[in-house]
Amino acid sequence: MWASFISSNGINVDGECVQVPRQDNTAICTFTNASETAPYQDYKISVKQPGKITKLFEQTYAITVPGHVFFSNGGRLVVFEFAEEGHPQYWIYATADVLKGNIDDMVYYFERYELKYIESLNDDGTLVFAVQCHEQGEDTCKEQLNIYTAQK
Repeated sequence: MWASFISSNGINVDGECVQVPRQDNTAICTFTNASETAPYQDYKISVKQPGKITKLFEQTYAITVPGHVFFSNGGRLVVFEFAEEGHPQYWIYATADVLKGNIDDMVYYFERYELKYIESLNDDGTLVFAVQCHEQGEDTCKEQLNIYTAQK
């Protein structure tokens, strides 16, 4: 699913929208565009519902840019991936809060320098992720934690 918006330098930017699980005609859309001053980017993330668009995040001339949006296995949690100089960080929210436009109460913020990607997130908070391995012969090691009990 695609949508568009006008960036700070007047360009119509196409964005990618991800359908919210179990929510007919509701999606979260991410738009990025190169700013007038490189290496920065403009971005906007919105909830798109029938007859209504709710802006969640918007920044011009950003060094941290959004990546993918994905949901936990049952859709209870939504994950916003951002990257700064190639290092990923993940902002995890309750999907119900995001659909109401509430981004004040983040459930969990996750980043580690050696983090490669998140493999899965369950509704119960179990997060499985891959990191750069320091063991000989291994490139990627998998670890897990529970976002509800892990130290923030």
